[in-house]
Amino acid sequence: MSNAGTNHQLHFFYLLLLATFISILLTNPFLRFPYDIWWQLMTIDDIYRFHKIPSIRRLWFYFWANFFIFFSIHDFFMRAKIIHVIQTTISLSAVFIFSKVLMRNLFEKIPKITLNYLSYWAMITWLTIYATFSMYYHHVWIMWYSVSYQITLAFFWYCTALTLIVFFERKSWPIKVFYTIQILFFCTMMLLIHPMELAYYFLYLLLVLALFPDTFLGFLKNKFLIIAPAILIVSGAIYYIFKTYYIHRDKVPPFFQLLKNGGWSLVYNKVINNGQVLINGANRAAASINELMIVILVVAILIFADFIRRKFLHQNTDLNCRFFLLTIIFASLVCIPLVKLTAGIASVIFSLSVVNRIYYCSSLYVILPIGVYYFWNLFEE
Repeated sequence: MSNAGTNHQLHFFYLLLLATFISILLTNPFLRFPYDIWWQLMTIDDIYRFHKIPSIRRLWFYFWANFFIFFSIHDFFMRAKIIHVIQTTISLSAVFIFSKVLMRNLFEKIPKITLNYLSYWAMITWLTIYATFSMYYHHVWIMWYSVSYQITLAFFWYCTALTLIVFFERKSWPIKVFYTIQILFFCTMMLLIHPMELAYYFLYLLLVLALFPDTFLGFLKNKFLIIAPAILIVSGAIYYIFKTYYIHRDKVPPFFQLLKNGGWSLVYNKVINNGQVLINGANRAAASINELMIVILVVAILIFADFIRRKFLHQNTDLNCRFFLLTIIFASLVCIPLVKLTAGIASVIFSLSVVNRIYYCSSLYVILPIGVYYFWNLFEE
């Protein structure tokens, strides 16, 4: 086995070890009553005791119920610990992989060991940066949602990472097919379990296509006979699942009902009114926006300003220009609930009560290690 392959396996092992250690370290402080975790654990218990399967999110509940039946695990708190450790490890690993893929495409000459350390740093930043307040407690994201069907957020980061690899990295065609199959699988999981994260993925995909239309068209041209049927099959499957599981359960976005009832004028009025409600406090900015986020936004502005300066002066930079712009846009999605218009638009796509969750789709956490590495290289020149 080559040294490169050995090093890759070692870093992946270290990642899993660190992620598992962190997840174990964070176990149980969130088991306070009454919060969603109790409902989720009791629902799992109801499935295998009373065969009571929930009408929504059933795939997640059914998986864990069968897992505990198979291994004969009946202790309530042990179940919570197992779900927490496994899903936290998956979440941290997905964030690490996304950060690594993003930064190795952003920096054209970054050493592999540096890339790994920056990705670890991004993972730790993600762990600490996103939080919210409920009733009496203020916790980071992983403390609220590690025992939850919102493991789909990890699926979103992983699918986005694989999409970037498929579009921008030189891999053999069989490997890209394998990655594409994974993307389709996890997109289906998001659709069935918690589709809000699938909307995040489509948003990221649209941004990639908007900034790199030539890459996509070239990709489509070269592999049209494979991609075209795949797109048709996937579109049909998504439509069927959406129609079967969501339209019949009144899970369609408010936008369609508003458009049907009052046309575009009603949609516009709802956007403006909801946007005002959200920026008046319903966006939960006081519970979600923190000092580290503000510092990172300042770092992003500084990087962007210096990048423009160097381009204006025709100075070389290690950054991929369009990929850097894509990274800044990904990070700036944290501002959607903070701006009246974008918050209002989000409220008719999802619903007013969940717009605050859009903070979690921002890749703001990657900016801090990117900024440090960028300015460190400037000082070394």
